[in-house]
Amino acid sequence: MKEIIVGTTNPAKVEKVRHALSGLDVSVKGLEREVESAFSVEETGQTALENARIKALAYSKQVDKPVLSSDSAVYIDGLPDERQPETKVRRIKEKEEGATDEELLIYYSGIVDELGGEATSRVEDGICIAKPNGDYYETMIISKRKLTSKPSQVRTKGHPLDSLQLDSKTDKYFSEMTKEEKDEMWERLIGKELKRFVKDTLPKL
Repeated sequence: MKEIIVGTTNPAKVEKVRHALSGLDVSVKGLEREVESAFSVEETGQTALENARIKALAYSKQVDKPVLSSDSAVYIDGLPDERQPETKVRRIKEKEEGATDEELLIYYSGIVDELGGEATSRVEDGICIAKPNGDYYETMIISKRKLTSKPSQVRTKGHPLDSLQLDSKTDKYFSEMTKEEKDEMWERLIGKELKRFVKDTLPKL
């Protein structure tokens, strides 16, 4: 059985990957907190895929095992290139050091309002699996999201856009979905493609 380390200490994110890869001959574990805290990785990439690659390569060398890392970028349809969030969703003009959840909610709600009250966005999830010897394998998973300028009253700490995004299947705010609904949505948008990628990559690890 092959072992893959997910490049995060967040147990929820690790469990999502583990669930997505169920049925494959692979053991999925998270990054040890001591490794993440002692080994800082600067995400200097211009795209989600570049950032995922930077993290996967760095962590893989550190733990001497294959590491799967991911990063996301957001592009809002109808927004000029110079205003696109891309990989810096938390970096808005007035808050270069990183805005609070509420500041981000107000900012992006205003952007969608400018676009007519509703908009669609493209989310690019860069996925990279790196080996300690420097070899790496990567893919990009692209999904569409619906946005509204009228935020939900329910907030998801650390994920302010959950209060503006609507699931295309249920038309519910992300922040108002049950855990089961969110898990199904994640599997639909990302999980199936992730499993296919890892299955194709396993023989090379």
